[in-house]
Amino acid sequence: MSLELGRFLEQRRTELGLSRRDLAERSGLSYPYVSQLETGDRDPALKAMRQLAPVLDVPVEVGELG
Repeated sequence: MSLELGRFLEQRRTELGLSRRDLAERSGLSYPYVSQLETGDRDPALKAMRQLAPVLDVPVEVGELG
């Protein structure tokens, strides 16, 4: 799931014209963490998804992305 989610995050971020650094700053997450999520090297914590969702303008619900 992490690679599929990573592709989605990168695509949505790009659609919004945000850099990884922009996404990290706006969500309150670290740049390395955002990078690891996008490359599929890390599975996200639910807390992190809740921080990313409003920045990416997407809902976050358990099971929604699966």
